[in-house]
Amino acid sequence: VQVVPPAQPSMRVDSGYRVYAAHDHKLAAAVDEVEACRRVGRPVLVATLTIEQSQEISDLLIGRGVPHNLLNAVSCHDEARIVKEAGNFGAVTVATNMAGRGTDIVLEPNLSVLVSGRYRELVEQLLSEGTSCVTLNCFTRGEADILWEELSRAGTFSITRERQENLERIRVTPDPASKGDRDPISLDFGLGLYVLGIELSRSARIDLQLKGRSGRQGEFGLTRFLLSLEDQFFAHWAAGVV
Repeated sequence: VQVVPPAQPSMRVDSGYRVYAAHDHKLAAAVDEVEACRRVGRPVLVATLTIEQSQEISDLLIGRGVPHNLLNAVSCHDEARIVKEAGNFGAVTVATNMAGRGTDIVLEPNLSVLVSGRYRELVEQLLSEGTSCVTLNCFTRGEADILWEELSRAGTFSITRERQENLERIRVTPDPASKGDRDPISLDFGLGLYVLGIELSRSARIDLQLKGRSGRQGEFGLTRFLLSLEDQFFAHWAAGVV
């Protein structure tokens, strides 16, 4: 076997797993994550194992008023268009793991500029509402550099930066600091496609392929799996068949 290195070094961050006690809690957390991405325009791909799961997530997003595309075997005739738009600013795509596979999700040009600009607007809004400090957690130094440059251009608040617990943390405070009287807020900052897996497959290969949808061609990206103790994966694991 000859290992061929990638054309561009990978900037993708695989952030691991979050485990919830109940299935409903997991789905609620997934919708919260999607809403957070939608607020700043970061494209997000929510991946499920089954058509039923994708429909369940879609119904919850409709209930929250979150526009999105649904990609599964039922909507396969629209597959090319949905995959093409999945990397656009503000795009939310719900798909089964197998849907659209083999097609790169190409990010919208200047996506990093658009998303970092939206984060700056969000920080300005929070500070104007009296928040005493906004901390933005960046998973990579490159993302922190882009955010720092965006915030530095504003000049209406004070910013500091430090490395802590494998994160680059940028703290933004009002200028003067006495203007803020509300509790501090911490936000995750990220660029590129966010791939959110709803359940682990019994095949690690499929999960790795899902992660590979993000961070293509040296772009930024993040992957995360949300699990619950009620997932079939844990039942299979307990039975010794995983």
